[in-house]
Amino acid sequence: MLKPQTFKSHLHHFFNKLGLFSVITLFAMIPMVIFAHLTAANAMPIEPTSLIESSEIRYIGLVKAKPDNGNIGTWLIGDLSFQATAQTRFGPGPINLNQCVKVEGLSDNGQFVARSIERKESCNPNPVITATLPPPGPQPTVTLPVVELRHYGLIQSKPTSGTLGLWVIGHLGVVVNGDSRLPNPAPAMNDCVKVVYRPQIGGLIVKEMEREDSCRQPGPPITATVPPPTGTVTPRPTPPISQTILNTRGIINSIPVSSPFGTWVISGVNYSAVEFLTRFDRHNGPLVVGTCARVLYTQRDAERVMLNIESDRGHECQQPELLQKSFGVIQQLPDNAELLGVWQIGDLSFNVISRTILAGRPFSVGLTAAVEFVRQPDGVLLAKKIEAFHRPDPNPPSAKVRGLIESRPVSPTVTGTWVIASTTLSVTAQTRVEVGLSNGVCAEATYRNDGSVNVANSIRKVLDCEPPSSSVQARYFGFVQSLPEDGLVGDWVIGGLTFAISETTRISETNGAVGAGSFVRVRFVTNRADNSRKLAISIETLRPPGTGEHNGQGRLSFGKTVLVNTLGDEVAADETWYVGGTAYTIVDGTVINDQRASLSEGQSVRINAFVDSETGQLIATEVTTLAQSYNLYLSLLRRP
Repeated sequence: MLKPQTFKSHLHHFFNKLGLFSVITLFAMIPMVIFAHLTAANAMPIEPTSLIESSEIRYIGLVKAKPDNGNIGTWLIGDLSFQATAQTRFGPGPINLNQCVKVEGLSDNGQFVARSIERKESCNPNPVITATLPPPGPQPTVTLPVVELRHYGLIQSKPTSGTLGLWVIGHLGVVVNGDSRLPNPAPAMNDCVKVVYRPQIGGLIVKEMEREDSCRQPGPPITATVPPPTGTVTPRPTPPISQTILNTRGIINSIPVSSPFGTWVISGVNYSAVEFLTRFDRHNGPLVVGTCARVLYTQRDAERVMLNIESDRGHECQQPELLQKSFGVIQQLPDNAELLGVWQIGDLSFNVISRTILAGRPFSVGLTAAVEFVRQPDGVLLAKKIEAFHRPDPNPPSAKVRGLIESRPVSPTVTGTWVIASTTLSVTAQTRVEVGLSNGVCAEATYRNDGSVNVANSIRKVLDCEPPSSSVQARYFGFVQSLPEDGLVGDWVIGGLTFAISETTRISETNGAVGAGSFVRVRFVTNRADNSRKLAISIETLRPPGTGEHNGQGRLSFGKTVLVNTLGDEVAADETWYVGGTAYTIVDGTVINDQRASLSEGQSVRINAFVDSETGQLIATEVTTLAQSYNLYLSLLRRP
């Protein structure tokens, strides 16, 4: 954040510490420093790779002016002007004049563009750091953008006496000087701390340090085979960095094998990770080959040295103007009859213009929608087409779980509490339960979340479950209800259940960005001693039920090449079902809704599916049984 300090106090401090000669040298360097910062913020060098983006900034200040009509436009916050676009995220709650806010965004050709503006309890009254160019020539007052980073870790090394000098915190070497703010008493070895620091010419300079209850350890990637340091570490001095800090995103192509430090290839460009200098942050998932990463780096001769590399959302790495697709629940609509403006769908904001195709009217908050969009060069997501889906069933299942039956009521009783793959379900008289299910059988249960109770709609036998072990391993399918506020690592609520997402969880956004209303497959493990804690191994977005472009209706026939005549036998992972003579592939993510009638040969069903772009097969998203209707014909009797 740009929580600046008074430039005059800095000069006074340096005068006392360095003496007159050093101060004269410092004044001589001011034009170079200012020029370097202005070069980084206002005129980013254009490289042949076209990967360079603008500088990231964070800033806290009071709202002095804002757009008259809505939020999009120019905001005056503190002493800086920010441009809010259709992509800018606001909230929570309304933002008023003279309110303290935090802004995160970027500096683009001299203009500050806000990615997010959110309320904050209080503002630091310190003024922005300013400096004045000495003669000759004009002497304008300029604002120096400051890059600030945060890091969590255990203290592995610190100065032997006092606090000034080099500290190693979670493998990162940071420098504490006279301006650094530390708690009293100072943290000790192996304490967990959060440190806010600024990359400067002399190294990574600590702005403030504070104790934390526990450390998330965003240190070296999990793929590193080097053991973590133990005991007292004797660090090398932090390498100096250049005056210009650059920012880019890209796909990780390769990483060092035996250590996180070395050469990383990101979108075809080499970057160096340096011990005690490079910070690794996995708050959006692991840093592995194929994932999107944001890199903050400095140029040292011909070498790009990483100061910070963090995992990022997959859609952020797509090229501008490339058509993308996403699914989510409509959260907010523009307040005009034409529905032009900003739509909030899931966790993304889309700009809808007169050329945007709107299908599936009427639109309302809470509907699932598919969005085809492009990312414009300014970062705004422009919607090409939005289609809303009105599911005919008013109360469909909200989730399903696939795994081993751990407990159930004593047969022949079926009503009561069942536990399948560590998920507790309430089975009622309306629940359809396949005959012959016992403990240890691989089963799939669909259910709806009714407050704190998961009411089962149906339970059936399937084939592909993980073998029994000390940990329950299973698959889960449901709609995302909430995510952590800062990144993807933390607790997610999916279909009424809570899953712990760690920095090693693989997150795949192949079917759209993860957000509120996304339908996902979760592979997870649960410790049998604590069923309340489900640890996600991987999360993948899927096509939500009912969002396929194909709808069919007819009598059901199970594929004879894959299955036997009845569903009473075990069901394979991918099945071929025929509805009205058309073949459909049933996958593990297909939601089976048999509330109206049992799923059996000859049963009338409604099916929704999409066409697989590679195989041309119809992949079912949802199968719903229909209540049978009969017509009774009586012969006409003629009275004599």
